[in-house]
Amino acid sequence: TTLFRSATHPGAEHVADADEARLAAAVKELRADPAVDLVIVSYHGGSEYIDEPLQRTQLILRAAIDAGADVVLGHHPHVTQGVEWRAGKPIFYSLGNLLMRMHREHAWTEYGFLARVVFHRGAPVTVAACPFRIFGVEVLPLAGDAQREAHERRFYDHLRAISRRVGGTQIGPVDADGCAPLSPPEG
Repeated sequence: TTLFRSATHPGAEHVADADEARLAAAVKELRADPAVDLVIVSYHGGSEYIDEPLQRTQLILRAAIDAGADVVLGHHPHVTQGVEWRAGKPIFYSLGNLLMRMHREHAWTEYGFLARVVFHRGAPVTVAACPFRIFGVEVLPLAGDAQREAHERRFYDHLRAISRRVGGTQIGPVDADGCAPLSPPEG
């Protein structure tokens, strides 16, 4: 049963349907505009509480990169999903939980991360993962946590493992803010 149809919503013309051909066409149109420096795709979709993106999600988000998007940011599953690099550009399948209570039966809803994305005209984007924990509805950056090292190790080990399923990501050293740079896998 469809509870919400974007076609009937007043903002429908500003929201792309989850169709790879339509999304790719929209990205190509933006990329062709000389006034556009950067194309970022925000994707709200996928299945909740699984740490691997659905095949359909992978097709849609890869099509966005193939059409010229610079970065794709996914959200909705309430758990982190892997980071894939395609043509040197990142696809964040799910940033995890944010502002939602933890789900007792799904331990990974305790974590989420912000994607720090830095843009420089004419250069590839650089990205970092900045993890946090959720306590109730409070967001707690790992940088200020008394058990920071244990939480960071758990988070980054998990991110590395789930990213392997979609091609992998290199995770650099964690900085003072608790963020670690991400880059395409070697080889």
